[in-house]
Amino acid sequence: MISREQGPYNFTIYFMFLVVLVYVLPYQTCCFQISSCSFHKPITGHLKPIYVGHTDATSLASSFSSNEGEVEEDDDEEAIDLSNQDWRNFRAKMVLSEKDEPDRVNPTAEGEFCDPDDIDGIGGIFFENCSLEEAREYFNIVSEHWAYESGNVIEQGAVILGGIEQEFGFGLNQQYFHKAAILLLYHDENVHTKGIILNRPSDRYLIDPENPSIRWRVWFGGDVQGIDSWNPDIICLHSLESEEATKVSVQVMKNIKYTSFEEAKRLVLIGEAHPSDFWVFCGYAGWGPKQLMGELERKSWYMVATDSQTLLEELSRQASEADPRDAGLDTWELLMKMIGRQETAKETVNEFDDLMLKEWARKYLISENAQATQEQRAVRNGMSTRELLGIPAVDKLIRKAADLVRGRDVQVGTLLRASSAVRSPFLLDKQQLHKSVMLVISDDDEVSIGVMLNRPTPNAVEMKIIDRKTGVRRTVSIPVRYGGEYAVKGRAPLLWLHCNENLRKAGIGAPLGVESNSANSVWSCHPDQATIAIEQQLAKPQDFMVVSGVTVWTKGEKGRARGIQGEVVVGNFEVVPSYKIPNVFQKLLTQEVLNGVNLYKILSIANDAWANAVADEKAALSNDISDSSLNAANGNSVRYNDKNDSLVYKSEVKVTSLADDALKSWISTFLLSFVRMRKF
Repeated sequence: MISREQGPYNFTIYFMFLVVLVYVLPYQTCCFQISSCSFHKPITGHLKPIYVGHTDATSLASSFSSNEGEVEEDDDEEAIDLSNQDWRNFRAKMVLSEKDEPDRVNPTAEGEFCDPDDIDGIGGIFFENCSLEEAREYFNIVSEHWAYESGNVIEQGAVILGGIEQEFGFGLNQQYFHKAAILLLYHDENVHTKGIILNRPSDRYLIDPENPSIRWRVWFGGDVQGIDSWNPDIICLHSLESEEATKVSVQVMKNIKYTSFEEAKRLVLIGEAHPSDFWVFCGYAGWGPKQLMGELERKSWYMVATDSQTLLEELSRQASEADPRDAGLDTWELLMKMIGRQETAKETVNEFDDLMLKEWARKYLISENAQATQEQRAVRNGMSTRELLGIPAVDKLIRKAADLVRGRDVQVGTLLRASSAVRSPFLLDKQQLHKSVMLVISDDDEVSIGVMLNRPTPNAVEMKIIDRKTGVRRTVSIPVRYGGEYAVKGRAPLLWLHCNENLRKAGIGAPLGVESNSANSVWSCHPDQATIAIEQQLAKPQDFMVVSGVTVWTKGEKGRARGIQGEVVVGNFEVVPSYKIPNVFQKLLTQEVLNGVNLYKILSIANDAWANAVADEKAALSNDISDSSLNAANGNSVRYNDKNDSLVYKSEVKVTSLADDALKSWISTFLLSFVRMRKF
């Protein structure tokens, strides 16, 4: 028996033997001995595939020795075509050792057993009292499929599984990468890497103008030139073997090729294929030079080698029975099981990132919801001529009138509250805007600018105050609030605000907006003015708000995109009645400097202010101010059923609770720099 423990010399001999086994023996019928079991088998015949647990792809533990008998050569045998052989089948048989289990059974020369059915040679590494069935169960062997974790070996035809061990996942953005199964189509570490996500089927279809009766179901392949792009990158995966199909296709791995959408349509048109022979992917995932390797080292992905039949069967199953709202999680779970990580997969079922992925799938993979999203975007940005042509004249007038009513009150000084819809428009991105209170501070033909008032940060402004009466010096702290992700060039980094009648009368600062004499207006001032006002006891430190950063909504050509007005038109924000501004402002002034201890208290105050800002008093009672800490386990849910759209698909979690958790996760990640939340 050859093993690496015998030293580098013997290992070199072993490696040379493997080279001979792979490159020489395939051309002839071989007789060799595996674990003391002699049998004759053409090496080019069907190798019984396997899948094994996570291990190092370079580990070779199967013990081989050459048969002492001579091999007869058949001079009349024709040359064997190896162009379409998947030699990873053979390599998979090698990757059987160095499993992570501490109680792994190690073979000994005395303990090996022989079984005439053991053509894989796996039985040879078990003791004599270990049955072949036990050996197969140990290595998760099935009759037709195999997979193993290949470490950092990046190659065309490999599958990348979305990792769940990295510090920051894809819950807050790019949810489609969470638990993705990505097939690599091309890899050059010095140029780029390209792959398609295999497990994001949609119920959306492409129409073939040349064959109007044919519809092509679409998979979301990635975010580069994706499914909603004006110029989507479309490829068609298939396993066709005809000469006509082969010459217009690129081979990815054994039995899997891809071609362009145009060529797929042509093959159908000439009768060489049927639409069901193809899986159509819009978009792809891309990495720059050496980028993927860096992500592998950060445990963002698991690199997996698997057989083509496993992938083809999963694609066929998705096409026939998968619900897009499941987001292909079962495909990921299957492959995780095949590489021996099923327990890790089970631990994360329906956690935060899973639920966010399902909501992403619901929004973008279900045709009805995707169309509504596109229509909302068109209304917000201004309808194009092509879009307007499909709307009757009466509907145009009604829509225009409604837009004017909803957007006419938005101007500098207007206070807004984020939407109270069951599904927050800020669930999948810009979670900081969920249940936000926003003050508009600027609006012109190019951009609208606002600041959030209910997002305190861990930072504070310290003011040195001298009591004018006693001369005593003291230091006071005022929380700095996160206003948005942008800074405005030419403006002070911190914006000082107040909504205090005494300060207005004293002329401290200037009003935002045209209502300069209104008792409900918010004023901005200079920090020196605030210091003087506090020293003169015209106000207290807690009468002022300090905001860092701004939120920006850009505008396109004049008359199209409408900035913050467009956000109000589509319902992402609602105008707060001016008479409610002072109460909302005073409520928010009770928030403290953010820390890990008072997060829930600060969020509670923020949500109260947001709820009290609603225009209709009765609507405030119906607002779902959910605390996501009250989850299904604590009874804050109803049992899932397919018709209850207020719950995340196949879960008992309310969408409103998930949105609150997304906000909490955003604050923890970006304001407190905590690790993302996993459990509810």
